[in-house]
Amino acid sequence: MEIIRTNVLTDEELLAANVLIKVVQAFDQTHRTPYLSNQLNFDVDMPAFFLGYDEGKLVALLTVYADCQEAELAILVHPNHRRKGYAKALWREFDEIRRDYQLRPIIMTEKCFFRQKS
Repeated sequence: MEIIRTNVLTDEELLAANVLIKVVQAFDQTHRTPYLSNQLNFDVDMPAFFLGYDEGKLVALLTVYADCQEAELAILVHPNHRRKGYAKALWREFDEIRRDYQLRPIIMTEKCFFRQKS
């Protein structure tokens, strides 16, 4: 998987991210939509988006919303690409910058996701 980290999504990346989000939400029966802008982050130059590509297609996404030293994270992986270590790889990329910005991560999820997976 190729990982790209960026502080601003291009129009093409934004479109691909929204498609991935809808696929994941439909599969997982979840509704929380990650924030896809960095305008409210405490440092707009900080990488806020970690995009995982497989054969040129966006299959995994980690987003960071940090208006203070706590970072709210969303990690989404396409259902057909799960259990391949993609979420872990994105986490490791985020963890590299987390220390530089002294962020404490908070991962948000929905109860219905846990009910389905248990």
